[in-house]
Amino acid sequence: GTIKRPDRIMFENNNVILLDYKTGAKEKSHHKQLDDYEHALTGMGYIITGKYLLYLEHDELLQVI
Repeated sequence: GTIKRPDRIMFENNNVILLDYKTGAKEKSHHKQLDDYEHALTGMGYIITGKYLLYLEHDELLQVI
């Protein structure tokens, strides 16, 4: 399989918040990437309580639903 490596994973017990840093323009593939991380972590028994994209050049934090 492929290695999935989010930029930041914040754990509190079994709950997880995912954060991925991005540069450049917003793309739908960024959301898919977070969904892939979520799928991998829920498969390991974690509960995803938040997913976020941080666009560094625009200083913008987006919550992904």
